[in-house]
Amino acid sequence: MVFSKAGARKGKECSTCGEEVEFISQSLPVCLDCLRSGKESIKLFTEEAHRRSRGPFQLANIPPRNRSGISCQICVNQCHISEGEWGYCGLRTQKEGALQGVSSENGNVSWYYDGLPTNCVADWVCPGGTGAGYPQFAYTPDPEYGYKNLAVFYHGCSFDCLFCQNWTHRERVRDKKRVTPEELTQAVDDRTSCICFFWRGSHPTTSPRHQGFSKVYREGKGQDPSNLLGDKWIHEPRPFESDGGSLCELGGMHQI
Repeated sequence: MVFSKAGARKGKECSTCGEEVEFISQSLPVCLDCLRSGKESIKLFTEEAHRRSRGPFQLANIPPRNRSGISCQICVNQCHISEGEWGYCGLRTQKEGALQGVSSENGNVSWYYDGLPTNCVADWVCPGGTGAGYPQFAYTPDPEYGYKNLAVFYHGCSFDCLFCQNWTHRERVRDKKRVTPEELTQAVDDRTSCICFFWRGSHPTTSPRHQGFSKVYREGKGQDPSNLLGDKWIHEPRPFESDGGSLCELGGMHQI
């Protein structure tokens, strides 16, 4: 799938107030002042921008609200999904009267390795990048050269940020391949020092109760990885206090 390059146009008028501004977005031609004002007149432009950003991936423009549909209680969107329809995240659908998609035993997830120290946003405070907490939470008193980070990405999102830096996860939303917790656990080896979990939008909405999170650091080849970082740790409507508490006990961090 190929998209034309989008960016900021210089010296253009705001489509709402008509004022000329130095820079304005191509996909959302509204000045910053108008966006912040919350005027009703900007809704036409914002809704169209969201529609255009989701359309190429066959994602619903708004959370489905079919009264005869099955209610999905996983995230704050509270979709009501009818037969053959997909939820707002694009990961769950109704088929033969039941919701199907990602589950506790089947996640839409991929991963790769990064040698330490890596370009993680928390590198300057992470034991993997600094040796902080050695020897309890790090293998060396300095950056853990020779070790690696396991970056785990859950695909799909319950949010719809127009300028998401990780928008490419949408290309994987409809992947048919599913990953079991055991398969994710096997990705941890004796040189895996830390694990970064990246959930799109609100953990754990895009992969509900996928047990890989717990299994990796509790059972992964008998190891107890100490540095765990969850991206966008936002819970609705029910927080996973058990996993979060265990993460902190291991010296991990929550990134909000």
